[in-house]
Amino acid sequence: RALSRGETVQTSDISMERRPKDQVAADGQFDMDAVAGRIARRSLSAGSILRAIDLGKPELVTRGDNVTVVYE
Repeated sequence: RALSRGETVQTSDISMERRPKDQVAADGQFDMDAVAGRIARRSLSAGSILRAIDLGKPELVTRGDNVTVVYE
């Protein structure tokens, strides 16, 4: 399925397909477990090859959240 910017990639959103080497970028993502849980940095169309630059780490803290900082 297509993903909008900011959406979390679920395992059900990912499928592996065989593609010719010349169609796959050097930073193509091949580990489905590493991709699941990441955030789309841009809109991604269904069937597109995921690249490292397309995905980001999820934000753990958002504006307005209470945060406890421990200094030792």
